[in-house]
Amino acid sequence: MRFASICPTSRSWHLRRAKRTSGPLELFQESCKRDYVHRSTKQDLRKFDADLIAQGNEDRTRRNRIQHVVTFLKNKEGRRPGPPITDVSITVKFVEDAP
Repeated sequence: MRFASICPTSRSWHLRRAKRTSGPLELFQESCKRDYVHRSTKQDLRKFDADLIAQGNEDRTRRNRIQHVVTFLKNKEGRRPGPPITDVSITVKFVEDAP
């Protein structure tokens, strides 16, 4: 499956939610420059994390966005065509401030 088919481009009202949830996927696509989803590697996720740091994102935001991409790549729920990518995962650690 090509990356271009995972991110909706329409501006219609019923796709606003799909557009909002595809944000991390679009950022990942810009970061890794791969043509096909099944060719994504752990190194692509590390580069994506480095790009998020360069953009000034906080640890929690980085973790959420990376986890969103990893869930999409693992494809356990069958949300995208193609085989799951099981060996792609990284962990971003963060510490929440005390209340």
